[in-house]
Amino acid sequence: MEYYNYKNTNLNFLVPNDWELDQTENNLITMYNYVNSLGVLQFSVYYPPDAGSVSLKNELIDFVSDNHNDFDIHEGKHYVYTDYLLEENGSYMKYWVIRKDEAIIFGTYNCDKEQRGLEEKVVDEIIEAI
Repeated sequence: MEYYNYKNTNLNFLVPNDWELDQTENNLITMYNYVNSLGVLQFSVYYPPDAGSVSLKNELIDFVSDNHNDFDIHEGKHYVYTDYLLEENGSYMKYWVIRKDEAIIFGTYNCDKEQRGLEEKVVDEIIEAI
């Protein structure tokens, strides 16, 4: 695995050797396994004026409640997340809001039902390494 440095900041993303990473000008980072292509992991990075006072849980509720009414929120060491949620198009999506110093990072992983959980270990490693 290699680290990808985001715009010369202290924000680094762990990228597995068989994964591709693309970044757009509007702060969207997309990662996926280019060999097996099971799902897509995406991050959007924001720098609010006072990131330390941002409620990750409230941000995640706002983020997810646009499309879902019934979901649980779990806490990690520097992030909050949902379980996989069924989307209207039949795919499954997992959501995160992550704090890294002055950055707030919104993350999603989407995949088809059959692939749900197959990349869980590597996705968890990527999230934990941020």
